[in-house]
Formats: sequence, C-alpha cells, structure tokens
Amino acid sequence: MFTLNDFFCGCGGFGLAFKNAGFEIAGAWDIDKFAVKTYSRNVGSHVKQMDITEMTWRDVPKADVWSFGFPCQDLSIAGKQAGLIEGKRSSLFFEIMRLLDETEENAPENLPSVLIAENVKQLKRYIPLLEHEYKKRGYSAHIKLFNSKYHGVAQNRERYFIAGTRDGSGGTFAFQNE
Repeated sequence: MFTLNDFFCGCGGFGLAFKNAGFEIAGAWDIDKFAVKTYSRNVGSHVKQMDITEMTWRDVPKADVWSFGFPCQDLSIAGKQAGLIEGKRSSLFFEIMRLLDETEENAPENLPSVLIAENVKQLKRYIPLLEHEYKKRGYSAHIKLFNSKYHGVAQNRERYFIAGTRDGSGGTFAFQNE
C-alpha cells in the first residue's frame, strides 16, 4: 500500500482523493483548527493542528508521496499579490523544501518518491523557481494547468499541479490525458 503525507491539508481535498485511490495517510497537518476539524470528519482523525514553521523532519513520518497545496493568498488575484518569496503565506512553500532538506540530512530513507504541489494560475511566473527548488533536491518537475470545469466540477477554477518525481527512481510520470 502506498502512503501519503498531506501538508496544508485544509478540509481534505488531497487526502480524500488519495484515500479513495487506496493510499494510507501517514500524516496530515494544518494550522487552522477548523480545517483540522473538517479534515478529521472528511478523511480521518490522524490529522494534527500544527504550524509548519515549527515542524522538523522528526514530525514527518515516512511516506511515498508528499502533497501540499501551499497557501495562495500572496499569489491570487483576490489576495495581496505579495509574491511567492516576499509573501508571508505563499512563501510557506519553502518550509516544505526545508523539511525535505532536513529529511535528506537526517533520514534520507524517508524521502518521498513523489511531491505534488498545487496552487493558483498566478503561480505561473514562479514556475521556473519551483522547478529549480525541486531539481536542487533531486526531483524532476512535471507541470500542468488544470481547469476544474473540465473535470466534472461546477466551477471555473484554474490550478497548477507540480508533480516532482525523485530522480533515479526508475519510474515514469504523465498527467492524465497527456
């Protein structure tokens, strides 16, 4: 059975999808107590309320996949548009990179085979930076913009998905419909 760590888990979009695909959820975290309560009902009681800036590699169990829909407030046209680096919330992407670095240094056998990030369409200008950050940590980035209206959802929401596959893993990756 494959396993998932679900960062910035919110109400459980990634967690529920992976659970329905047969994954075991190894860990799930969010800072918001209401999101944690909802995730617990939607996905499972394994979720923890935690601030990612206070987490260390010791808090993260071994899992095949790390998913993270990191905060979009600094990127979204509905937000302050402070940016990925300068923004207080969207820059939390780099906390995942820090946790990968700590895991590499202290428990490399716990590194995930796959990373999956998700964010708003305005992430586009930062895609080269995300690719660089993935590559720096030994992951090849696979990027696709999806619109929910083409996937059975009654909303017109465009989101980037950035999947990272661990270099040397021997597997292949393709988004559905490619």
